[in-house]
Amino acid sequence: MTGFRDMSLSVFLRPARFFVVVFLFCSFAARVVLSAGEASLDSLVSVARENNYEIIAARERWNAARAKAAQERVWDNPRLILEYWSIPEGGLDFGAAPEKMYGISQMIPFPGKLRIKGRAAGSQAEAMKWEYRYIELKVTAGLKTAYAMYYYLHKSIETYRQSAEIMNSFSAVAQSRYIAGQAAQGDVIRSQVEAEKMSNMVITLEQEKEAVEAELRRLTGNGSGSKPGYPAENPVRIVAMNWDKIKAAVKASPEIQKAGANEGMAMWNHKSALMEYLPDFDVSLRRKTMDGQWAGSDVMVAAAVPLWFWRQSSGVKNMAAELRAARAEKKDMELMAEAKAREYFTKADTARRLVELYESGVIPKSEQALAVAQAAFVVGRSGYLEVLDTVRAYIDAGLERHGYVADYIKNTAMLEWLTGIDFSVED
Repeated sequence: MTGFRDMSLSVFLRPARFFVVVFLFCSFAARVVLSAGEASLDSLVSVARENNYEIIAARERWNAARAKAAQERVWDNPRLILEYWSIPEGGLDFGAAPEKMYGISQMIPFPGKLRIKGRAAGSQAEAMKWEYRYIELKVTAGLKTAYAMYYYLHKSIETYRQSAEIMNSFSAVAQSRYIAGQAAQGDVIRSQVEAEKMSNMVITLEQEKEAVEAELRRLTGNGSGSKPGYPAENPVRIVAMNWDKIKAAVKASPEIQKAGANEGMAMWNHKSALMEYLPDFDVSLRRKTMDGQWAGSDVMVAAAVPLWFWRQSSGVKNMAAELRAARAEKKDMELMAEAKAREYFTKADTARRLVELYESGVIPKSEQALAVAQAAFVVGRSGYLEVLDTVRAYIDAGLERHGYVADYIKNTAMLEWLTGIDFSVED
């Protein structure tokens, strides 16, 4: 052991040089190697808009509503009339009937009824169009929220792996110093324990990441079970947002537009209920033959008189209540949407400022502190606990920065859901 104590410092500085190489290599190699098979957020959003089943269902409901709107403007089918009178007894010989009647009958609604019903159906189709857009933004927001968690977990795994390598390198230095009588055995054991804890954290995060991958596959309609790929190094542009622009966009958001279309549908349904007080007409034209010779024509006009008016009165009251409810829901939605937009805007702007703060100050300083701690530990000027605190601070700084990026993605996604603004392309 005495021989080891007398050895030159260069003996245990070799692992230290290796430690520095590991530190520099980890941050570079993790980015290069893991960038293979990268899944950008924009590409996943494009896939989801085409393949997500909730979006497809909403799109087809809109198509169905448009088709129904065209049907509401058309008269009911006419009735063809064919009558045989005085068929001789003893059989059903229609040709022997001396008197035959041919005709057509058409039910004609009171003028304006079909136009109003068509407008109501058109408003419903308009509501379904905005519902489709709303669902599209909802799915996109859900996808971006899941991607933010996917990004955070991936970067956390990358950070813990890198930190585990750093601790393993510290362990090698501590082992060399222990052999040379420069450190206690406890430093070696503690560094090994810390490295093992970080490796176990990687396993836990990998399991959480698998659950998020399953959610990404669901949102993109990926039934094959293939992995979505690695998240981009910089998944979004982090930019300052203008509240006045967001506030104006909220008033024209798909959710508000849908509420407006529902109000319009309720208004036209109310007018349609009032029109039920007016009669419909049944018009028919008939031609008659006697013994094979034309014997004249008949024209009949019948009116469906709304004699039991309390039925129509109940319908009017029902539609009037529906109209008041639709107006109240629209107003409540406008106030709620603005309040939510303000909340998400504040959170997104806070996350943006924190990301900028960490990138410009906290992260570089934590890296600098780690490098200083490395050098001090190698030459024996600092203890293991100081090094451990520095490594933990370095880990925390990286995880917090990634967390703020994820928060920015999630809150801007919610703003996009409320406003319809795509912040990835907005200046």
